[in-house]
Amino acid sequence: MKLIKIFIASVKMVYRDKIALFWAMAFPLMFVALFGLFSMGMTANNLGKLAYIDAAADELSAQLKQAVSDAGVFTITENYTDPDEAKKAMRNNRISFVLVVEKSQTSEGGKTVFPTITLYTDVKNQNINAAAVSFFDGLKRQFYAAAMIAQIDYVLGLDIDPQARRFYSDFRKTLQNAMQPISHQEGGKNPVTYFDMVFVGLICMGIMNYAVTGFAIHLAAMREQKILKRLLTTPLPIRRFMLGEILAYIVLAFAQLGVMLTVGVGMFGARIYAGWWFLFLLVFLGALLFLSLGFLLAAFARTANAASGMANGIAIPLMFLGGVFFPLEVLPGPFYQVVRFLPLAPMIQAMRSVCLEGDPVSAQLPRLLIMLVWLVVVAALGLAFFRFSEE
Repeated sequence: MKLIKIFIASVKMVYRDKIALFWAMAFPLMFVALFGLFSMGMTANNLGKLAYIDAAADELSAQLKQAVSDAGVFTITENYTDPDEAKKAMRNNRISFVLVVEKSQTSEGGKTVFPTITLYTDVKNQNINAAAVSFFDGLKRQFYAAAMIAQIDYVLGLDIDPQARRFYSDFRKTLQNAMQPISHQEGGKNPVTYFDMVFVGLICMGIMNYAVTGFAIHLAAMREQKILKRLLTTPLPIRRFMLGEILAYIVLAFAQLGVMLTVGVGMFGARIYAGWWFLFLLVFLGALLFLSLGFLLAAFARTANAASGMANGIAIPLMFLGGVFFPLEVLPGPFYQVVRFLPLAPMIQAMRSVCLEGDPVSAQLPRLLIMLVWLVVVAALGLAFFRFSEE
């Protein structure tokens, strides 16, 4: 009963700090909203707006435009007729690419094969420029293959030697096979978007950020104001008080999770495919781990301002090295082997593996063990170094 009263009092203390509570909720939600808004304007295949400037205005340029439109890789706009004006719009981020169709290229026999095109890209879009260039390279090869098939069809209609007919027929089949797109399928069990991946990382980041920063500042402020020292003179066991504080922050962690799921899933369409109970388990374990880290930092911070600086100095590197915004597997091998053991990384990897990819929970036991080892070590260090007064 006493613990319940202490817990309720601790929740009220956390709730009364409106500014800290607001940022506990708002900080991760800002990232969710930003990534969610960008994801709403993108699809898996769309590379952005393409200004199509047709200076040739012939039949083949029209066929090229139709082929680009049918592919669905770009959103075509014809609002620009001057290349310089279109390139200026591209530099101002109104469009992503400029395609200028100048004239038609002809073969030796005078047959039109492919228009002469120039694709202008923006240096700021390095991540998609290569995909755009690759698309038009492939389209050019398809046009040439189609032209060769047409010529082979003409030859096969002539009275030619049977051996030559077999050669041309086999060559035609080879060209047709080369024009077929490769078979593509997602390797995972579920279709996962980049926003889904980032959203799971943001959940873990939000839990970490306020548990580390909020708890470290809270404890340092209470010690700075001599509240903790005065508590030592009361009949209330200090361990019971600390347990109430920890429980209050865990309740806040689940409140964060509820708000983020409401916004991310309800408003921006993020998906959690499986493992809902595992999601809540990870949040509970992660909150304990990062609260213990905040407790350890508060042991070395003499003031609330010092605790804030120390906590941010730990939380920000963990946010990037934990794989919130990108999978850790893209890092160089030796570096990956180190950062995957940092406190945030196994939490994010386990949550993505189970909740997005549908992997069994049993496969996450090594990652859970890493989190438990961190929890035990950090908590033990915090208990060894933390003092309830500066004296």
